[in-house]
Parts: sequence; C-alpha cells; structure tokens
Amino acid sequence: MKMSETELSTFIDIWLALKPHITVKERDSACEKYLEIINENLHDLSEVGDEWFGYDTTIDKMLKETFYSEPTGGDYEQDEDDNW
Repeated sequence: MKMSETELSTFIDIWLALKPHITVKERDSACEKYLEIINENLHDLSEVGDEWFGYDTTIDKMLKETFYSEPTGGDYEQDEDDNW
C-alpha cells in the first residue's frame, strides 16, 4: 500500500524538525526508533520504505540497515540445485 504524499511529507517534516535537537551521536538510534514506531503502528516500511529515500541521509541509512537486509534487484544468486 502506497503512502499519500501528504502523509509522507508529514512524517519527513516531523523528523526534520526533531533532528536538529538530537545530538549527532544519538541521531542514528533516534531515527531508527522513529522509523520502528512508524513501521509497527502505521506502515510496513519494508513495503513503502522506498518512498522515503532521498529526503534525509540519516533516514536513508537507517532504512537500509533496518528494513532492507538484502539489496533489491540486480544480482541473482544461484542455488546449488540450479545446476543445468
């Protein structure tokens, strides 16, 4: 399910408003917690997280580390049973 532009904009604006008040050392963990709350209560970020990329480097980093365990697309890994 895709997020509305207004909804996405609101979540990004909230994070960008909070970010300057968080020490640089604690930003990654604060962002991770922020995204976890959204993921648990509002949206599955493994499904809509791609819509969040490009607004903030901390969000980008935490999405990649927390919600995208494997790169999407591209490389195909051959299974042992795929020998032809």
